[in-house]
Amino acid sequence: MKKKRIVNFFIFVFILGSFIGLGYLSFITRVDCPFHKFFDILCPFCGGRTMVIDLIHNNFGKAFIDNPVLFIGLPIAFVLLFIKYILNKDIKIPKILYILLIIITVTFTVIRNIV
Repeated sequence: MKKKRIVNFFIFVFILGSFIGLGYLSFITRVDCPFHKFFDILCPFCGGRTMVIDLIHNNFGKAFIDNPVLFIGLPIAFVLLFIKYILNKDIKIPKILYILLIIITVTFTVIRNIV
């Protein structure tokens, strides 16, 4: 059991490190969003870089305006990953939540590009 907990800890650290590393890489290289570049539409993740910069500067209101879906969704995702991989709890997420997440993301993307 202890071995599984150690493996889960390293999986969590890898996932968290990947997010941090990709975020850091996007700050250095200024990689443009391929979705926005090819289709000229804002994807659900556009504004994420500015949101992170605003969070670093403690501008929480401005960060929420930059990308509200990521502002609310990322902490929830990290908490779920923490519960699953660090606390070793098996979480059952109902399928309706996945459907709701897809509906929210698509609706956000459409409204964002209309306005």
